[in-house]
Amino acid sequence: MTSHASTDTTHAGSPVGLYSIGARDLDVPGLLSWAHQHGLPFMHLRAGPRGYDLARRDTSTLRHWARVATHTIPVTGLTCDVDLVDLLRSDPDSTAQTTALTAAARVLGCQWIRVLARTPPERLPEPVYLPPEVHTNHPITVLIELHHPNWLLASSLELLRRILDNGPHLRLLIDTGQIHRGQRLHPDDSVAVDQLLAAAKVLHLSDDGTGLDGIGHVDTAECAVRHIDTGHNLEVAFEWTGRDRSPAQCLHRYRSALQWWQHRHQQVTNG
Repeated sequence: MTSHASTDTTHAGSPVGLYSIGARDLDVPGLLSWAHQHGLPFMHLRAGPRGYDLARRDTSTLRHWARVATHTIPVTGLTCDVDLVDLLRSDPDSTAQTTALTAAARVLGCQWIRVLARTPPERLPEPVYLPPEVHTNHPITVLIELHHPNWLLASSLELLRRILDNGPHLRLLIDTGQIHRGQRLHPDDSVAVDQLLAAAKVLHLSDDGTGLDGIGHVDTAECAVRHIDTGHNLEVAFEWTGRDRSPAQCLHRYRSALQWWQHRHQQVTNG
């Protein structure tokens, strides 16, 4: 058994958790126990139908998992595959899934749920209002992950601000891999990462198997460190989406990412 001391998850100014997408073939109690065994501080759960499907779980199961989390590590957030555009169109299935996931988040003691902005911004309906069910889910924060690269265009920033103005419980989840790809596609017209991080609650250090040394990863991480060092409450977790999703490989990549994050922190601190 690996001791907790073997993985220093708090050195770099904030703890670094793990997104469950990277470790397959573990049920929720097994995942949390495994993560606790290896000293990880918290977990983000993939909660949609392709993950643990939490919207369909009965309350007794969720309460059992909450008790497991109390004795292992907390689950701070849940991700789902609902698309932002469907919420803006008041699609009943997407709204119901978001509402159910928010209820599950409350039982598990989570702080947020995440929806995806997979649709290009120019295809969104007008006006950009979210349905009342999403508004009333405070204090569970709804995070928007900018999944389509056109959301990173400077011309999309005003639309994004209008969506976030729907309520104080709406924030962003920033993914370093998406920033890296977006900057490569739009090198001359990308939103400044600093502006996006200012509206963010969560940062995923996202490794698809190619590592984290691309300029978009580095710029985003170093900008995030500066935000954290000035008091921004930004939750950081590692996302592993490489081909081998075994728990052992996920833990190996997590530890490599943790060292990378600590190095980024040192680079910024030593200036």
